[in-house]
Amino acid sequence: MNEYPYLWTWGTCGGCVYRNEINRRLCPDECRGKYPELEKYFRRRCRVVLRGAMNMWLIEFEDGVRFTASGNGLRKVKEKP
Repeated sequence: MNEYPYLWTWGTCGGCVYRNEINRRLCPDECRGKYPELEKYFRRRCRVVLRGAMNMWLIEFEDGVRFTASGNGLRKVKEKP
């Protein structure tokens, strides 16, 4: 089993309704670049360190960087048999 079983799937918006890959260009200007440090971690593996209230999770990426983020931005990686 992989030590980092999740992917961070949101870009810089963190919770925008336009967060998917196809509609990223439609993201409003006030939302674009809201969390620029998270853009580096788009589609990167991470793990959950701690789960808090209101679906807020402490996640850690493979390089040791940690963020408090919504659990909605995480997707389980499907391992190939």
